[in-house]
Amino acid sequence: MYYHGGWWFDADLQPGDIQRQCDLETAAEEKLFIVREPKNGHVRFMLIGGQAHPLLLATLRRQIHNVFAAKARPVDQQPGALHVTGPFILGKALCDPFRYATVAELFGTHASRDDVAPAAADIREHCDHVGHFNGQRRQPRPDDPDHVTNRDPSADWAATYGAGSPLSFRFGGCKGQWHRPGARMEHYAKALAAMNVTYHLKTVA
Repeated sequence: MYYHGGWWFDADLQPGDIQRQCDLETAAEEKLFIVREPKNGHVRFMLIGGQAHPLLLATLRRQIHNVFAAKARPVDQQPGALHVTGPFILGKALCDPFRYATVAELFGTHASRDDVAPAAADIREHCDHVGHFNGQRRQPRPDDPDHVTNRDPSADWAATYGAGSPLSFRFGGCKGQWHRPGARMEHYAKALAAMNVTYHLKTVA
């Protein structure tokens, strides 16, 4: 996706009008579209689209680091796959893109950290206290360091973060487009065929 651009969606994603439900027209100018889960606003991998976006590269670098770090640990102490290459990693890369990649690697040798610092800081304001992006602006209080503004978990949090910068991305809720584990494969065969998407009848990704 980073090198060639494109879309990923899970095979058990409930069929529907993704363009309308996810309001893709408002994201047409962005090079990264990310979906949140409905309860806490964390990043999901069920649907994601992008092309040559620095945050995708930052995520790749973090994932590669995690793979080697996990393999270096005893087998019984290795973290689960979700914490090595899963959506948690993209959520962390959004909050700290420079952990495993330099500014020059992400934006080119002509760029400086000052160029993207305001956008990076704004995005970081929407991360929880452990460094996962969730689209909610934290309002720290002495008695509750993870306090956030009182937002309805079921609300549509669609917004563009880091707007006007190379870090800009769209974070949407995709109304109704949630996992439906165990759905019959023929439902997806029909839906995918209607979208002219190649599918395999016997294998669920």
